[in-house]
Amino acid sequence: MKKISVLLALMLAMCSFTACGDNNDSDEKETKSSESELIDDDDDDDDDDDSKKSNKKDEDDDIGDDKKDDKESGGFVKGKVEDGVYTSDFTGLTCEIPDGWNVLSDEEIKATMNIGLTAGGSSFDADTIMNTTSYDLVASNTRSGESIMIIVEDISKYPNDFSINDYIRAAKVSTAYTMPDMDIEWNADGEKKTLCGMEFEVFGMEVELENYGLSVSQEYHIAEKDGYMIIVTYSGNSNGEYADSYTDFFKD
Repeated sequence: MKKISVLLALMLAMCSFTACGDNNDSDEKETKSSESELIDDDDDDDDDDDSKKSNKKDEDDDIGDDKKDDKESGGFVKGKVEDGVYTSDFTGLTCEIPDGWNVLSDEEIKATMNIGLTAGGSSFDADTIMNTTSYDLVASNTRSGESIMIIVEDISKYPNDFSINDYIRAAKVSTAYTMPDMDIEWNADGEKKTLCGMEFEVFGMEVELENYGLSVSQEYHIAEKDGYMIIVTYSGNSNGEYADSYTDFFKD
């Protein structure tokens, strides 16, 4: 049971990729952007005083607009679980959770993730990761250690052309950086699959953690929507009860 608990913790900790994978690149871009803005500000000082009132009014109008219904603006809205079924208008996914599986609350997710980050040798904590990442569903099989996760990650801080391939690259960088005590072998062959009528790109990893005697595989389905990455993750091993059939949980 202890190994299964650590397994879930590790899988949770490894499922958010852009939170720190490209931070150095992002910081450099933000610095250059700030320097450019400062130069522009020096050139435009005379115009700034005349436009302050107008800008203030525009800002107030923008704030009012931002408070409109998230659904109208395309912003993320958390899904829900009722009678053992996860549904989400935002992700467009429906997932039937098998009998006997547990659905974790937000607080349980955070506490479990922190255990996994510590086990993997990470210096990060759950709060840092969850600043940009929403764990919309975490369901686990406490007998086998298998889990299904649906994750929504905000990529709006990245360039507009930030692609799924860029995301996978960030996954490799981020995981190696945040989980240095894990031996990871990646499998990213560009396979595509459809869940609930949506096309996803698929990649995976095999993970070894000798200190805990753990060996596990993860498979990821990734799609981009309105500045967010939607990630469906299965974690388990070759002996898992649902290793070959977990995609059947997702219904059109």
